[in-house]
Amino acid sequence: HHFKNLHPVDLRSDVPQLEVEKIRIKYSSSIAKLSQSSSIPPENILRLLMTLICNGFNSGVYGYLSIFNHSESPNCIKLQPNDEVNYSEVRAIRPIKQGEHLTISYVNPREQTFKKRRSYFLTQHFFDIDVEISTGSTANLA
Repeated sequence: HHFKNLHPVDLRSDVPQLEVEKIRIKYSSSIAKLSQSSSIPPENILRLLMTLICNGFNSGVYGYLSIFNHSESPNCIKLQPNDEVNYSEVRAIRPIKQGEHLTISYVNPREQTFKKRRSYFLTQHFFDIDVEISTGSTANLA
């Protein structure tokens, strides 16, 4: 139930179909085995898998953290959990205006080349960044 509102909610419209098919093919035998042993429909397993891929961060999957959009100039930062806690913290790194979206950088470290960041977003989160976004705009997933 924790993943029901996370991106992608609808595999037909929230993610490029080519990407859905790539994942379906790559994990087809695992999806079939899980479906047979659990009676969960294959499409539900595929959606859960896509949800884990799209909302995953280097240190795990965080339901609440997934509501933050990416920005190349974020107003917040995600602090990595340490060995003693099982959560992340998000802190403001500059003043935030009322009504402004809270954003984080999905890329760690942020000093990566544009080409490397773009490749990461296409393969991990299934959206593209361009020059306009890399100069400070926000990329929305939802």
